[in-house]
Amino acid sequence: MDFILHSVNHLLQQEFGQTLGSKGVHIIDPFTGTGTFITRLIQSGLIKPEELSHKFKHEIHANELVLLAYYIAAINIEAAYHGQVIDEYTPFEGICLTDTFQMYEKDDLVDALLEDNSARRKRQKNLDIRVIVGNPPYSIGQGSQNDNNQNVSYPALDRRIEETYAAHSEATLSRGLYDSYIRSIRWASDRIGNAGIIGFVTNAGFLDAASQDGCANAWRMSFPASMCSTCAATSAPVAKPLAKKEARYSAVVAGHLSPFRYWLRIPTHMLRARFFSRHWRLSESR
Repeated sequence: MDFILHSVNHLLQQEFGQTLGSKGVHIIDPFTGTGTFITRLIQSGLIKPEELSHKFKHEIHANELVLLAYYIAAINIEAAYHGQVIDEYTPFEGICLTDTFQMYEKDDLVDALLEDNSARRKRQKNLDIRVIVGNPPYSIGQGSQNDNNQNVSYPALDRRIEETYAAHSEATLSRGLYDSYIRSIRWASDRIGNAGIIGFVTNAGFLDAASQDGCANAWRMSFPASMCSTCAATSAPVAKPLAKKEARYSAVVAGHLSPFRYWLRIPTHMLRARFFSRHWRLSESR
């Protein structure tokens, strides 16, 4: 988590001449859980003391769907902030009780019943988000009808997957492309627009599985310049071959008006962290 935050800050400085504390850099954890990413951001020192108050009140955002986790996240984030800033109590207004994917589909029951929360959601949707970090959910649906774990349908988001990842896949089965964490990456890639950085904790399936080859194919077409660094492997059954295959460093450079994307992959136990940055620049070389 700290590695992700420090890496994102490094890329902001390198590609945008900004930091996580810079005014105008909006940061969101769209699947915040109990708020650990935002809490660590506040405690990390990456945001200077003189920047922290403005950032906390206006430019840090978080979403959570589960009511209990939502309240715990708000308490944790507020406690972290007041541990850094000696001031009168300030509630964290940047958190929304919402399904991040559903926000961009249509209004729902939460929007209708919670007016203050609805206002925060609408304000967030209009923001220019520069940084997206977090630990996306994982769910590919149910193994049988008895599991009661059917994925929720998000027509607009799933249509974007169909137009990009599925369209560029050679696999005959595309069910794996609608896993929640694949949806998270598709949503985040669209949400940052033409400039931004994504730092997610994910597994390695969407890069290694033949059924998900459309993800990497679509990224190569959309982001012709990339840099990838991997340390260690993924889950135990495939650790050795992946370690040999992927313990390498590569860089590809593109020309005019090229969006630059960075992949920095580090495992956290059996997971990997992925970082993506997109930045348009007028230059012939990088």
